[in-house]
Amino acid sequence: MIRAGAIPTTQELVATEGDCSVLDGENSKNWECKPECTWGEQSCIDGTCVDWPAMAPAGDITVEGLIPGTAVLPVLDLGYYGSPSGFDGDLFGSGDAVSISSPGGNTAALSLAAVGVADFENFEHDILDPGSDMHLSWTPASGDAKIEVRLETGWHGASALTTIWCVTDDDGELTVPGSLTSMFDIPSCGECESSMTQRFTRDVVDLGNGPITLTVASRASFVAWWGK
Repeated sequence: MIRAGAIPTTQELVATEGDCSVLDGENSKNWECKPECTWGEQSCIDGTCVDWPAMAPAGDITVEGLIPGTAVLPVLDLGYYGSPSGFDGDLFGSGDAVSISSPGGNTAALSLAAVGVADFENFEHDILDPGSDMHLSWTPASGDAKIEVRLETGWHGASALTTIWCVTDDDGELTVPGSLTSMFDIPSCGECESSMTQRFTRDVVDLGNGPITLTVASRASFVAWWGK
C-alpha cells in the first residue's frame, strides 16, 4: 500500500552500535484508547486516537523481470493494491533485473529497480537473552546484496514496541551486542511480532510522502526468544 504519509508510531531511535540500532516506544494498542481506535485507520498515541494518512496509490503497478512473467498490481476500491494470481514458487533468479513502474495517481509515477538474490539458506540464531550477545549465521552468497535482521516485540494488531534493526554485509555471520539486547523486553504472549532476516537488494524513492521501496529478498521468519 502507499499512503500520503507515515503511519503514526511512538517509536524513536534510542541506540546504535555497529550494524544495529534500537527503536523503542510506548504502547500504542488501539484498545487502550477510550473509545477504542478504529483498526486499520488509527493509532492510539498517548491516550488519543491519531488518524492514519489517507491511501495515496500511484496507479496500477507493473512488475517486470519475474520468472512467471510480468505482474500487474491493480488499485482496488479503497486504495489498496491487489495481488496477482498464479505466482507460486520462485519469483526471480539470482542476478535477475526486477523493476516496478506505474503511471501515477495520488502519488506520482513510480520507477524502481533492484536485483534478484540467492536463496537465504542455513540460517541459525541464538535464543535472544536480554543483556547477552546474540549470534546469527547463514550461508553467505556472492554479489552486492545485504543482510537485514529485524527483531521485534509487541502485540498482534499493534505497532511494535521495541525493534532491533540491523543491516550488515553478506559474510555469513552477525553478532547483536548485549548492550542492545538489554533494551529488548521479551513479551508474555508467545509468538507476538515474529522477527525476520533476509538477503535483499533495494531501491528507494521519496515523492514527498515518505520513502517508497522496492525490496527483492529471500527471507526467513522466526521468533527471537525461541530455539533454533
